[in-house]
Amino acid sequence: MNIVVVGGGAVGKFGNDFVRHAKADGHEVRVISHRTSKDSDATINFLSVAEAVDKFTDITRDLDRIDVLLYNSTHKGYPNGTDSFTSKSIIKEKLYVHGFYIQVLIPHALSIEALKKMDDKSKIIFMTTDVIYDRERTENLDKLGYYGGKAYQHQLMLALAECNDKGATVSSVSPFFDYEGDSYSNAFTEVYQHIFGNTHNGKVFDCWEEYAR
Repeated sequence: MNIVVVGGGAVGKFGNDFVRHAKADGHEVRVISHRTSKDSDATINFLSVAEAVDKFTDITRDLDRIDVLLYNSTHKGYPNGTDSFTSKSIIKEKLYVHGFYIQVLIPHALSIEALKKMDDKSKIIFMTTDVIYDRERTENLDKLGYYGGKAYQHQLMLALAECNDKGATVSSVSPFFDYEGDSYSNAFTEVYQHIFGNTHNGKVFDCWEEYAR
């Protein structure tokens, strides 16, 4: 398969582990990252849609098709602290916009570019969190930037799943990766296999409860 991973440069994290496993399994993998590493084919400024699209086009120019686009980049977002929601708060506009670029604008733009080389057997996959569905959540309520960005990205996934003109499957994965614990290996394997076998358009694959223990 021809696979493009956005956010696969951080060694020891899911994106980079996915890239290494996929290459070992014989897949052609291209990597876009905000950091320079030996696994990255392009390093981009995530605050420029034009640059992201240009770099994406460059590293996929020789591919006749794209089977999988995995958008793995994320951002802690802003606002992300209780001091942003008081009468003394000052809105930091640039930080707001930064998160929106990473969580929404860039994945939207790259999905459109990927679709140009996709068909009804291709897949676009985002990484999300099921916390955005929890109406009873009482923790991390100040982390608006992160959860708000994921909520917007979820709506992007649904819109692409419904409206893309190539019949591509568009979905999200909600994982729990405990990098310091024993469950990461199982969770990684489950998500890795799901990405290649997934046919659930407009759905979220939840890999949290079973492997979080």
